[in-house]
Amino acid sequence: MFNDMLYQIPKLFPSSDAMNKVICLPGNGSKGFSALMTDAIPDLEIQRASQCFPLYYYEPVETATGYAPKDVCGDYVRRYAITDEILDAFQRELPDGNVTKENIFYYVYGALHSLQYREIYKNELLKGLPRLPIPVVRLAYQGFVDAGKKLAELHLGYERVEKHPGVQVVIDAPSGMDERETFRVKKMRYAKKIKDDFHTPRTLIYNDYVTIRNIPGEAYEYVVNGRTPIDWVVERYQIKVDEASGIVNDPNDWGAELKDPNPRYIVDLIARLATVSVETIRIQKALPNWSEKSFKS
Repeated sequence: MFNDMLYQIPKLFPSSDAMNKVICLPGNGSKGFSALMTDAIPDLEIQRASQCFPLYYYEPVETATGYAPKDVCGDYVRRYAITDEILDAFQRELPDGNVTKENIFYYVYGALHSLQYREIYKNELLKGLPRLPIPVVRLAYQGFVDAGKKLAELHLGYERVEKHPGVQVVIDAPSGMDERETFRVKKMRYAKKIKDDFHTPRTLIYNDYVTIRNIPGEAYEYVVNGRTPIDWVVERYQIKVDEASGIVNDPNDWGAELKDPNPRYIVDLIARLATVSVETIRIQKALPNWSEKSFKS
């Protein structure tokens, strides 16, 4: 009710218990191409004038036809957004390829992360929505499907992944200081700027008492919407006061409002995003070769 323009989002997330996954892609005029999956209502600028491609869409029960009881979710009917025509086209080319609508969805997510694909079509990807060919080689198809599932698990579960084992949190706080004050952030900064070096670990000055060291340089290879995930946190997770309204935006409030309050939420988040970023790059570099022989011309 607080949103001005909803577009098609109510079909993707019609109620709080309607589960979905959507692939968010940047609109025209973006600085670079990236794909990001979310299972929550996305903001328009999640990927700069983003367009979202869902696994499911929902229709009200009273207007839906031809559905099975298993497809009913409360007052809505859940349908796959991948069409029967696309499913048939994939199955014709891959008759023994474990082709399902859900696997096609993950094939898309995996393929959109191909560094070769992004390089070959970089000019086209800046001008319009990506186009993906139908694979004709089972190993290539399955490779992208498996990668898409792993990437989805990482990107949707970024708050639950293991913290990167190499990241060190050094605490130098007065004895007896309240944990909430120890991990209270105002504005983070790097100890020194290291540009385009993916082998040198970074050190982040979290506040006067906490320093985060040994953030792997490889984590800065992974870029979403023009920034690395860690840089997004450094830039956004700071206390700001809106000049017009006087409203204080305090990222520390989020950790305090969790079901299980966690003063270390932001510190731990950085260590988890290091894992997400490094693992994403590892998966990207292991994707199947983008060969014309693997796809239908």
